Amino acid sequence: MLVKSDPDHAVSAIEKLRKNLDAYMAQHEWPVTFSIGLGVFPILPDVDDEIVSFSDQLMYQVKSSGKNDVLTKIFSPAAKSRP
Repeated sequence: MLVKSDPDHAVSAIEKLRKNLDAYMAQHEWPVTFSIGLGVFPILPDVDDEIVSFSDQLMYQVKSSGKNDVLTKIFSPAAKSRP
């Protein structure tokens, strides 16, 4: 969790993490890649379940968009999950 980080700095930090993980995997010749979903919450929802649902949907989106990628999505009340 990157508390009180602006989205640009959060994206830079996550991209750096992914690149470092990639380099480590390559160094050991392990065929592993990382897909990372970065959820930005300008305002936290009242219910924790909304955070979990939003994050879960984001992870499925980044995994289905391809391998070894970072997907950033900003939470808004309109982005609430639907049953």
